[in-house]
Order: sequence, then C-alpha cells, then structure tokens
Amino acid sequence: MTPAATLPGYVPLTRFRAAMLLARAQMTEIHAADLTPTVEWQIGREQGSWKRLESAVTACGTGLWCLNTNPSQPAFFEWQAFSGQKSGRATEVLDALMGSEGPSARLGAFVFSRAAIVGREAGFAAHELQSVYKQLIAAAVARTPTKVLITLPVESYRYDFDRKGLVVAAGGRNASRDNQPGDLLDPITRALYDDEVKVDAGSRAVYFLGLAGFTREDEDDTPAYTWRSLPKWPLPSPTLLATDRQLHLDVLSVSAQRAEALVKSHSTLTVRIYVTMEQPSVVEPWINPRTRRQEVPAMGMLTAHVDRVDVGAPEEIVASVMPEKLISGPLGGAAPAAAGGAAPSGLGPNATTDQIRAKIKVAEEARTKADAELTKLRQDLALACQQIAASAGEKGTPAYSRSYAACLNAR
Repeated sequence: MTPAATLPGYVPLTRFRAAMLLARAQMTEIHAADLTPTVEWQIGREQGSWKRLESAVTACGTGLWCLNTNPSQPAFFEWQAFSGQKSGRATEVLDALMGSEGPSARLGAFVFSRAAIVGREAGFAAHELQSVYKQLIAAAVARTPTKVLITLPVESYRYDFDRKGLVVAAGGRNASRDNQPGDLLDPITRALYDDEVKVDAGSRAVYFLGLAGFTREDEDDTPAYTWRSLPKWPLPSPTLLATDRQLHLDVLSVSAQRAEALVKSHSTLTVRIYVTMEQPSVVEPWINPRTRRQEVPAMGMLTAHVDRVDVGAPEEIVASVMPEKLISGPLGGAAPAAAGGAAPSGLGPNATTDQIRAKIKVAEEARTKADAELTKLRQDLALACQQIAASAGEKGTPAYSRSYAACLNAR
C-alpha cells in the first residue's frame, strides 16, 4: 500500500516513462531502420488482437471501431488515423497508449490502422510503418511528464529514543540490517567494472534504479501494453539516476507516541521520492580490453532535482523531508554532524592537525582497498548475471533485461 496524500502533478516512474524521458535527448539517435524489429513485434501483437475482435466489431468512423452490441459508441481507436492531428480525440488515443490515468484509460487503443496490417506479412508492413512508429515516439516523448515519483517499500523501522526520531531501512543496499539510516537506492561511489565504465554526473549523486526504482504495470495482452513494453527497443535502457541531493534518510522527526501507534498497528511504511526530471545522458558501454567484447551495454542516466521525500503509512504521511534537509552533492560528501556533537573520527575535539591528517591517510588507504574489492565483486556479479540472463533471452530483449536486473538487484 502507498501513502494517502500524493503531491499533485506527479506520476509514478514506470520503465516506459523513464525510456521516454531518456529518448527526449536522443530523438536524433532514433533512426527509422533501427525500429524495424520493434515495429514488427507491435504489428504481430496487433494482428492477433484484430483476429480475436474480427467478428465482434464494425467500423464506425475514421480510425474508430464499435462493438456490434453497441454500434454508436466507439470502443477501439487507431492512433495512425489521428497521427499529426491536435484534436482532443488524438490526445485521448495517445494517452490511452501511454497508460495515462483518467477517462482515456478505458479506451482500446491500437498503434496502427487495421487496413495497414491485417492480412500483411509483419516484416514487410514494418518497413512501411517505421515513420508512423517514430512519429508516435516523438508525440509520447513530448507528452511524458517530467514530475515523477519513485515509490519504495520500507523494509523495517524502529524508534531511536536517544535521538527522538524514527529510523527506517529502505530498499538500497546501504540500508543496514540493524535498521540504521541508509540510502534509498543502491549508490555508485566510483567508476564501475575495474574503473572501465566512467559515470560522470558532476556534482550529483548517482544511483542504480534497478527493479525497485520503477512502478510495475500490470501485464496484459493489449496492443497498448505491448507498445509501452518497448520490445527490441534500440536505445539504452534507463539504468541510472543522478540527483542533486543524496537519497539518504537520517533520523525522522516523529514523536514516541506516534511511533508506538505505528508499531502497535504493524503499519507498512512506504517511501515516496518526488523529483523533477532534467536533461538525461548516456554512459558509454564497456568493451573488455582482453576479449574486445562488449561486456556492459550502454546505460541511460536520468538526471533529477529532488523536490521532497515522504515516508508514509497507508492512511497518513508520517514524515516529510524537504530537499534542504538532504545532503547535497556527490556521494562521499560531508555527512550531517553526529548527535551530541561527537567527533566521528574518534580523535576527540583536541586532536592536532597532524593526528587528523594521519587518520585521514589511514582511512583513505582502507577506503581505496575496500572500493577496489567492491568494484571487482560487482564486476564478477555483473558477468555472472549476464550468463544467467542469457538463458532467459537474447541480449536486449525484455526477458533478458528483466532476468539481468532481478539477478543484479537480488538481496
């Protein structure tokens, strides 16, 4: 369950919306010929849908189809028939294909005109309809909202009586198992895969979105869902999120009485991260220098401004954290002062500068060693997950991506 109050104007971040946000900066990279496998897949699914509807519908206008049981009310719509129009009907059909909430959600939407695909060989029809499909992508990119929310489950929580606040452990790997505050998503602190894959986000913190970062849609066999699934999509998958604030929750200001009520009711808490998307980018693929094979595909990186973070129960918002309360800048930056003013280094307030420098040197050496080991382990995990994903489907297919992401993000 999700918190009751949702900020108006924000929509859940789905894989489809993330792909459209990423495509906004890459429309010039989408060539019609590259879309042929995707278009062919879509045509095949729509041909199957029309075959099931064949005896149940009749044409009732340009791009409109009515059920025989209600011949005056259009039930199915062809987006191709409205392509390029700025009418209300064209917007409704586009919204239906994009899975938007509201009246359009009830429309049965097809990408292509029935006459353009029924009775055709999908491969031949796909070459003719590439430009139509690209027009649809451009229209969807322009209509995709930039204000989105990322919903994450809180794995556990407890009340800290010393600091008089609620401590939550959410979905990031840095969320410690003893319920200490942690990152909400899995962080990237250095270059990946033996420093071969460079992630340059400037002054921003970078995280893996993984499976947890997306709101999952209910699967169905409609043409609209097939289109949002983007089978055989030619652009990099949206994998990373760079934010101007670190997605790290400290102790939340919650009274002991309120925390006790949450514990007594066994309330399930959820974190909602509200962000405004900005200019995305792409992290180049990693070519293994030994094998000269591409071991890691290009990764799409979404960039966002953090607007607010809510922690909520099904019926209430327990705590809201405004962006100025979150650490700014890249991961590894300064953390908030420890409660009570204690020096986190353990040297005490009267330590000399030489003592502090010596401590820094020891800590840096330990961190370098730990980071190198962690990078190697992540590389080994990625390669192992690629082998597992290969058994689920070809690289680049939805089955491969789902299997790879599930393996990479399993805990």
